[in-house]
Amino acid sequence: MDAISNLIDAGNVPLLRKALSAYAMRHRVVAENIANVETQGYQAQRVQFEQLLEERDGPGPSGLRTHPSHLPIGQPDRMPEPEVELDPTPFDNGVNNVDIEGESLAEAENLLMYNMATRMLSAKYDGLRRAISGRNG
Repeated sequence: MDAISNLIDAGNVPLLRKALSAYAMRHRVVAENIANVETQGYQAQRVQFEQLLEERDGPGPSGLRTHPSHLPIGQPDRMPEPEVELDPTPFDNGVNNVDIEGESLAEAENLLMYNMATRMLSAKYDGLRRAISGRNG
C-alpha cells in the first residue's frame, strides 16, 4: 500500500489537494462575508494560502522528497495550511468593511481557481488510471 500512496502523492497532487481545501474554505469565508454585509461592526475575513505558498517556496532550490531515504533539497517538505484572517481594509460601507462588489469578484475568481485545480487533479488521476491499465492515450 505504501508504494501506491507514494505514487499518488508524487508530484503536485498533495499541493492540488491542499489548494482545493483552501478554495473550499475561501468559498465559505466569502459566503459568510456576503451574508454579513449588513451586520453592524462585522469585519470581513480573508483566506491566506497563495502567499503562504510563496513564503514556503521562497528563494533558493527546493525539491520534492518522494522517499524517506532521499536527501532533502532546500526547505523541508511542508504544505502550508490555509489561514483565515481579518481583513484590515479600511473600506467603509457605513455598517462594516464588507465590499459586496469585491466579495462578488473574489467569489468568481475563487470559483475559477477551484475549477482549474479540480481539472488538474482529475488529469493527474486519469494519467495514473491510464498507466495502471497500460493505455498510452
